[in-house]
Amino acid sequence: MQELFKMAEQYCETMVPVLALDIDGNPAPQLLIQVSTTTFMCAFHLAFSGHTAAVHATTRAALEAALFGYVVSRGDEHFDRWTNPPRDFKKKVHASEAFRLLEKEGIEEHRELKASYEDLIARGAHPNRLAVARHTRSTPNEGGEELEFTAIYPPSKNSLVHIAHVIGTAAMSMVVGGATLTGSRERLFREGRSLYKRLLTFLEANAAPSSPLPAGATSSN
Repeated sequence: MQELFKMAEQYCETMVPVLALDIDGNPAPQLLIQVSTTTFMCAFHLAFSGHTAAVHATTRAALEAALFGYVVSRGDEHFDRWTNPPRDFKKKVHASEAFRLLEKEGIEEHRELKASYEDLIARGAHPNRLAVARHTRSTPNEGGEELEFTAIYPPSKNSLVHIAHVIGTAAMSMVVGGATLTGSRERLFREGRSLYKRLLTFLEANAAPSSPLPAGATSSN
């Protein structure tokens, strides 16, 4: 298990080159990708430290920044709606718009990206029941009950479950940097997918406390 922790840590470190700016035209999409990358790195560190209660919300924020960057990169009209959000909520830039554009432009991974996004919400990226229940324990106490909320866990398979979520989502997010994957983004996509599958294999073989599989995905993908 320690080897997997080390490999995950090394993958996090390899995200640094994506932070290099190569501005040609509108800088907003690249700046949003920077926000996405640094937020993914933050999610990694939360998972490594055992602060898993905050991982899904942070990972979702990272993915949304990448999706917004994709929308903004599609033209001035999209950039204007991001810079000066319309009063009409439906006309604002949303993650759902990115999924529609990805599908329209023939990006094969759009379904898996959407499934990952929705799965993060279901697992606690929104302050729903799971966001609380997964980290709360109830014990009888003098005729009533005592509730204990755990914020930080020791290194364990639970941490690896959350690390797998971050790596799987971060790798998939690389496809929204452009219509084609090149350079460090292509490598992060390829290596992230490989490490994600390896983590799933270990977790499935060792009865992890909860499956890291996003909706519709399997470890054989």
